[in-house]
Parts: sequence; C-alpha cells; structure tokens
Amino acid sequence: MANHLEGGRMMFRNTAITTAIACCAVTASIHGSAQDSDNDRLRRNLDQKYIIGPTTSSQMDYRIDYQNRVPTRPGDELAWLTVKDGAIYVVDTSNRVTRLDAENGDVIWSKAAGSSMHPVHGVDRATIRMPMTDGTLADQDVVLVTKQTGIYVHQDSDGSLIQTQNVNRMPSTSTTVGNNHIIYGTNDGRIIWHQFRVGYPWKANQISGKIIHTPVLVDDEVYGVSVDGDIIAMDNRTTNRIWDKRLISGIQTRPIISDDIVFIAGTDQYLWALDRADGRTIWKYFASSPLVQNPTLLGDRIYQQVDGEGLLCLTTMTPDKIDGDVVWKQPEVTGNVITSNKDHLWAWDQASRMMWMLDATNGNVISKTSIPLADFLFCTTREDGQFYALNRDGRVERLSPR
Repeated sequence: MANHLEGGRMMFRNTAITTAIACCAVTASIHGSAQDSDNDRLRRNLDQKYIIGPTTSSQMDYRIDYQNRVPTRPGDELAWLTVKDGAIYVVDTSNRVTRLDAENGDVIWSKAAGSSMHPVHGVDRATIRMPMTDGTLADQDVVLVTKQTGIYVHQDSDGSLIQTQNVNRMPSTSTTVGNNHIIYGTNDGRIIWHQFRVGYPWKANQISGKIIHTPVLVDDEVYGVSVDGDIIAMDNRTTNRIWDKRLISGIQTRPIISDDIVFIAGTDQYLWALDRADGRTIWKYFASSPLVQNPTLLGDRIYQQVDGEGLLCLTTMTPDKIDGDVVWKQPEVTGNVITSNKDHLWAWDQASRMMWMLDATNGNVISKTSIPLADFLFCTTREDGQFYALNRDGRVERLSPR
C-alpha cells in the first residue's frame, strides 16, 4: 500500500480489500482447506486495520470506500468530524481543523483556528465576495470556524486565514448557516444571527434558559429550545418570533422538523408533536422515563429511544389519537436510529459502540454488531446515508450502502 502523505499516512482502499479476499478465494479453490486458514487470517488482519473491517461492514450490508489516517501532533487525538458539501472537516483535541476530500479521504490542508485552548463550535462552508489583487471583487469559497473567541474565515482551497470576525456573544452550541448568517445559541438564552459577509452580529432573539442544541433552520424558519423548556419558532428573514411555547419541564434534545410538525422530546417524559404553524399540540406520547435522546424522523415515522422501554416507532400523524400512535417497540435496542436503507433501519449506541440493523416494518432485530474502534460515528443522511467512522488515533473511514 502506498504512502500518500508525509508522516506515514497510509491509504487503505476498498479495492485492495476485495482484490485480496478474491485472490485468497481463488487460491483456496485450488489448494483446498489449507488455504482457508490463510483467507481467514487475511480477513482478520483487515478487520484489525480498519475501524469497521470487511467482516463487520458485510454484516451491516455496507461496503468500505476507504480508510485514511489524519496526521496529528504528539499528544493530540481526533475528536469529531462533519461533512459539508463534498468535504470532510476533522477537528482534533487541540482544536485544529483538517479538511479531507470526501471522495477519497485525502488530506487537503490542516490549520489551527485561533488558540488551542478554545473549542471549535462549528465548521461551515460559504461563499463570500472578496477583493482580489487586481482590485476587482470575486466570490470566494470559504470555511467558517466558529469559536468562543471569534469566527475564523479560512480559504477553502488551502486553509489560509483570511480574516477573524468578532462575536458579541460566545456560542454555547454548534452552528448552522442560513443565507448570509451564522446562527447559534448562547448560555444566556439568546439565538444569534451573525452576518459573516460583513463580519458583524446582525440580530438576536431571546428565550429563557441555556441553549445547548443548535438552532434548526428549515424553509426560512428557525426553531430553538432551551434547557428550561422554552420553544421558539422564528422567521429567518427578520428574526421575528412566529410563536413560542413552554413545556412543564426542561428540554435536553434538539427539535426535529417535518413538513407540518415540530417534534420535541422533553424531560417531562412526553414526546410532543406541535403544529409548525402555531405551536398547538397535535399529540403527545407519555413515556416511562424522561426523554434525553434526540428523536429521528424518517418519512411518516418518528423514532424515540426511551430508557426502560427501548426504541419506539410512532406514526407522525395521529388525528384520532391525542396520546400518540405506537407502531412497535423494541426493548432490546439501546441506540438511536441514524439512517435507513432497503426497508432496514440502523440504530447506533455510542456508549456501548453497538450497531443494530432492524426491520423497519416491525422493529425485529436482524443483526447486532459491536464496533469497539468507532470513537465517533457520523451518518450523512437519514436515508441511504454514508457512514463516517473516526478513531482517536487518526483513522477516518467511509462506508456506503451496497
């Protein structure tokens, strides 16, 4: 295998796996059982090299696209990653940002954004019109790295720092981008719109309590929640309040938005379905314990992990059932649904590093797989999503549905 970067970063390709295993299979057919052990040995070696090896990926009905190693400085580890518009951004424990090519995992650049003492809250891509050396203005693709100390604007092509923008309120959440603004929440209950094209805060709205989850932007509407139980819907074009509501207890989860409904999982033990237009309650399901994990929306089904009940599947629209309509329960599963493919669901429990594949129709468990090397697992979409797995030692792997 070729060494593609200084520092000994090794690139492991899916083609190398399939070729190696195929060769062993052909040899085994000629030499019989003596070669079977060699084939098994090769697979075991590959399983050890990869975060998610060929054995596990086959059980998941996924294929390995690639695995690369991101170089880190001594003492640093990888922390998390995000995928934005065809690029992977990896953040390490010294808050250094590394951009990878999403198609092959190659490292494009690696840069520090401000002091290593302050955590990275968000990495976003945008286009900004900037002056060129000849005096003209041109659109430039940039990366916006949001920290408590400011927003660092980097050139997307090579990571060079273009400018630093001040923030008037320190973020307490990750970020989302809408039109010309970075939107984030704060510890004092503010939702901030920062105009990144001019480099200044624009407007804010206020709710009661600390905000720990990123405001959600859908169709020019922004939804925010606080730990005190406040819910707010706002117009992204004006920041004006559309409606607000307060639950009887707190909220530790992010809002999930469908075409017509806002879903909120509360510590009051209710999964709430609220009308997007005015916030009125359409239905609410009472669970056996406080809800502290995010629900997942897939089509006309909403999935909720409940401590003591397991994974629940409910219909999104229940006109005749104010207390919700449960389709099935699966008490064995402790994970959250992260994607679906071919009438199957995948549920991931980060704490136990366990993945379940379920029948979407009835919730029956098809397979249960341990992935102990996945320190961070990210899925790109809720349907037919690609998996990105990260290990703190520097490995990043991508898998795609078969």
